[in-house]
Amino acid sequence: MTFALVDATRAWNRGVGRVKIRRSRVVRGMLLLVLFGVVTVANGCRDQLPTPASTPTATKGLSLQQISQLPAIEGTASNADRHPVVVRPLETPRVVTDRLDVHGQLVTVSCSSCHSNLPSNPARHSADGLTEFHQGLKYSHGPADGFLSCLTCHNASNYNLLRIADGTELSYRDGQQLCAQCHSKQNRDYENGSHGGMNGYWDRTRGPQTRKNCIDCHDPHSPQFPHMKPTFKPLDQRSSEPDAH
Repeated sequence: MTFALVDATRAWNRGVGRVKIRRSRVVRGMLLLVLFGVVTVANGCRDQLPTPASTPTATKGLSLQQISQLPAIEGTASNADRHPVVVRPLETPRVVTDRLDVHGQLVTVSCSSCHSNLPSNPARHSADGLTEFHQGLKYSHGPADGFLSCLTCHNASNYNLLRIADGTELSYRDGQQLCAQCHSKQNRDYENGSHGGMNGYWDRTRGPQTRKNCIDCHDPHSPQFPHMKPTFKPLDQRSSEPDAH
């Protein structure tokens, strides 16, 4: 009797185990069906999204002039209807002398007029000790230990040109590429229009935009703006309360 009871209990447990196994298989099958349905719906939604060819081209790494030439977004004005974005070019500096030409205008000379006759000093990073020219030039650009010298940016072989970090010559007109080497975040914000001054129109269907270059606002030798302490705004006669009499 005892053995029969034990055998019956074992048989019952085996039956319950089989039921549990079948139930777990059913649950897994249902989960697989649900997952298959979700993937199918997601693929269907993805097929309804615009293809990359119909979406606006990414502007990362493009200049403002290149951005202005991108295909227009659907529903907006075409490029033919838009005015251009113009960045004010940097001009090659010239030194004004005290001499007059035949027309009575002050004579200007290029930087190389003097520097081509003088030895270059890669270690110089201030105007201290200069006696012939650049006296009083304020220099505060880069780390305080003087890591940047004059020849970090100026080209020792041709002072009418600049140079970037790998030694490649650069014209003053393209000088913002020089600034962008170190000031990449500011250049990124400049490219997307959130840094730097602008004149003209936001809506380029009405007129062009003229963007300022770096040195329109920043002194290249001392670019940091002075720190200002915030204060209360000045009183305005129209907004202030009248004095009591």
